[in-house]
Amino acid sequence: MKSLSFISNSNMKKLISKFMLLVGLSLVVNLILFLTLEAFPEKTKFDNYLEMDNIVVHFASSVNAYTAPEDKNKSSICALMDSLYKKNVQPIDHGAYNLDVFEAFLNYSVKQGKKTDLMLFEINMGEFGALWNRGHLYQFEKEKILLKNNWESFFYRPLKVLHWNYDEISKEEFHKTPIIFNGEEMGRVKELMELKNPPSTRKHIRLRIMGDYLYTLTDKHPKIQSLKRMIATAKKSGQKIAFYFTPVDYQCCQKYFTENVEGIIRGNQKFIAKILEDAKIMYVDMSLDAPTEFFSYPNAYPNEHLNEAGRMFVAKQLESLVD
Repeated sequence: MKSLSFISNSNMKKLISKFMLLVGLSLVVNLILFLTLEAFPEKTKFDNYLEMDNIVVHFASSVNAYTAPEDKNKSSICALMDSLYKKNVQPIDHGAYNLDVFEAFLNYSVKQGKKTDLMLFEINMGEFGALWNRGHLYQFEKEKILLKNNWESFFYRPLKVLHWNYDEISKEEFHKTPIIFNGEEMGRVKELMELKNPPSTRKHIRLRIMGDYLYTLTDKHPKIQSLKRMIATAKKSGQKIAFYFTPVDYQCCQKYFTENVEGIIRGNQKFIAKILEDAKIMYVDMSLDAPTEFFSYPNAYPNEHLNEAGRMFVAKQLESLVD
């Protein structure tokens, strides 16, 4: 009696051939998915920019292009710079983009062996706060993985389906994030995220401002670590980089506090500025330079969105970096 496990040489070859065919088909399918489905607009634009000469790439959040309803000139900060200085200034911007994502773009260009005349990066004081830093929709893990341009990028879709651990923050984890002020927990993110409308009561606006700006930075903050790695990467590769601190409406924020809001924001800005100064990296600080009338956030809490006058103010201040 023959063993049930017995497989003839010819059958074995057929099995191996079928297995290799499946592997080949899998690779082809993944390649097609990678090339057609897993690109994202900002990466496509960046690839185009890297082929251009004499270009400044401006990396920013929604602050770059946000416009107020009453604005007559809807030009973005980047477009205003382009027209003011007759430079080819092109944007890579997206709502909530931050230093983590900017680091991924920088690494991608270095890996490609390509440079631009200048990479100009926004530093938004709101991105270090609990609400932005821990936001489950603001991690951009997919974008960061695809910018790695490696095996993980190639197999992103099937690995995602298989629940590969991408260190993403879940909605539940984000909602549990504490909002700390003066060393004391003042509430949880969940309290703000479950509001049906933007924060409107004094209590909730105070909590939102605490979660956005009233933190204390240390070297352990993930975005500070991203900043330091970006500086090291730029120096090693020879890519010229510069940064600017986008304005915060601290005057409006101060109305909700007896504590010195300006002093807290200034302390965190100086912490970041020292890192840049020690590394001899150029920057422009506008974090506390814009008056309230330069901002626009109809029916919402104080944030960094600017109106026409505010965008023009920022664009003019950046001349020293792009000239």
